Amino acid sequence: MAERSTIDSVAGRRSRLGLGLFCAALVAFAISVPLGCVPAAARIGGASLLAGAALGAALAAVTRTRRPIAIYGWLIAAACTLLPLALGWPASGPEDVQPWRDAPDIVYFYPDMLRPLMFLLGAPYPFVRFGYHAPDPREG
Repeated sequence: MAERSTIDSVAGRRSRLGLGLFCAALVAFAISVPLGCVPAAARIGGASLLAGAALGAALAAVTRTRRPIAIYGWLIAAACTLLPLALGWPASGPEDVQPWRDAPDIVYFYPDMLRPLMFLLGAPYPFVRFGYHAPDPREG
């Protein structure tokens, strides 16, 4: 009975983590409404969220394998998910943001701030959901 309770507890924490990350992503995206850049934020935030989820999935795959070549392959795949951040893809500029009159200059950098934020919000859930979080079994 205690084992079942532990499994339920882990599933509950996992679902709370997913819900919390989803709510944080919605809040980050909702800022685009008063800034008048919903299409650009959807494009940039969606791509960054997917890249972050790919990072989490690749790191989860690293924990699932014990073969060195596969581990290095998944680490290379995880490193490749950083390319959209490094290249600033999808492209954006100050012209994408249409804020209110006399808005501070920092609001024009919203798309550039959204990209790493959504990337970081996308990574934890796939890693927690699909990763192997236990000690390696003893050999021989």
